Amino acid sequence: MAIRSRWILGLICAVALLPLLAALFLYHYPQYLSGKLTVRGELLDPPLPGGMFVAAGERTWRLLIIASEPCAVQCHTNLYYARQMHEALAKNKDRLTRALVVRNPLPTDLQAELARQTPPLLIQYVTHAQLAAVFGARAAANAVDDNIYIVDPLGNIMLRHDPLATPEDAKTLLRDLKHLLRASQIG
Repeated sequence: MAIRSRWILGLICAVALLPLLAALFLYHYPQYLSGKLTVRGELLDPPLPGGMFVAAGERTWRLLIIASEPCAVQCHTNLYYARQMHEALAKNKDRLTRALVVRNPLPTDLQAELARQTPPLLIQYVTHAQLAAVFGARAAANAVDDNIYIVDPLGNIMLRHDPLATPEDAKTLLRDLKHLLRASQIG
């Protein structure tokens, strides 16, 4: 009877220590972790400095829509889906601002249309040199045009999404935004 009790006690201790030993093993040997990310866009590691896209004292996330020259069909599609996503954030929509980044002044009819939107869309004018300072080789190759970037409240450009061509593309970006806003304690 005493031997059986010791076996049961040893088994209980082993079951209690097994998760601790597994955690220690994975801590010391992280290469055995899957490495799978839940982000659907391209995570920029390290993040790019995007302080020029965030106003001083502003503590909100920012959705940057980099416009091609001129704001063509894809640019309009990105703007449409960005507005729909902003509304879909419901209670978190105050934590996100949308910004259209352009290099040249927009046509007056497009400016008037964007000004009527609720919530308003910020329009930021930048030079090609300013874009190159932030995005480097991507800006030189015009690889930033029509892409969508997410800027955190601290001014770091941390996530890139391809142009939104379908509602499914917009849903993947919306999932990333909801995930970031849920996990974030800032902004």
